[in-house]
Amino acid sequence: MCAVEPDLAIETTDDGTVNVIYFQDADMKRFFDKYPELILLDATYKLTNVRMALYVMMCIGPNGESEIVAVFLTTSEDAASLRAALQLFKERNNNWEAIKTVMTDKDMAERDAVREELQQASLLLCIFHVLRSMSREVTTAKLHISEQQRASALKELQAIAYSTTEQQYDSLRDRLHASMPAGVVRYFEANWHPCRFQWVQCWQQQNVTFGERTNNRLNRRLKAVVKVGSSLPVLI
Repeated sequence: MCAVEPDLAIETTDDGTVNVIYFQDADMKRFFDKYPELILLDATYKLTNVRMALYVMMCIGPNGESEIVAVFLTTSEDAASLRAALQLFKERNNNWEAIKTVMTDKDMAERDAVREELQQASLLLCIFHVLRSMSREVTTAKLHISEQQRASALKELQAIAYSTTEQQYDSLRDRLHASMPAGVVRYFEANWHPCRFQWVQCWQQQNVTFGERTNNRLNRRLKAVVKVGSSLPVLI
């Protein structure tokens, strides 16, 4: 049997500047074709010695095993570049319409691209990135609260994230309103309540997730075999 050559595609802008580098080998394609329902998508930085963000797409198999199914690098992290990369993925994978769920962080360009190119899929937020974002934004300096208030607020927000029913979510949200400083309440209402269906457990579990709530395993898989600062040939 002849070996199948890996699929390597390079997209350039009108002036010839490299914008997207896309890579997928035969094993990646086969795994995606068998198990396309859930896509974990995340970006990592400084893994290569080029100034491009590295995006990784991963699927979950029937026994919980994970496999990388495509990688692409982009010079710009805007929605147009990410859409171009996802279009390359769709052109090369006929089963893309079977994707039911895509899990990402809260990068808006990334999420806009997924909404546009994978309209049939539910878009969920990685709980690790949600809680990390909350920890970075709920601070004494940004919200003008005390350290004790910050600790209490983060505890309340984490409890909300793990609500197992809509009734529990509503109860914990009411408690947040009643007990937390106005700045914390405004932050929650502006940034997290509108997208609650994407990150709160009771709504996440209504989608195809195979029990996954985070895309953390992406970076662990890559960094286990690729050294930081590697060249592109070494990465591939």
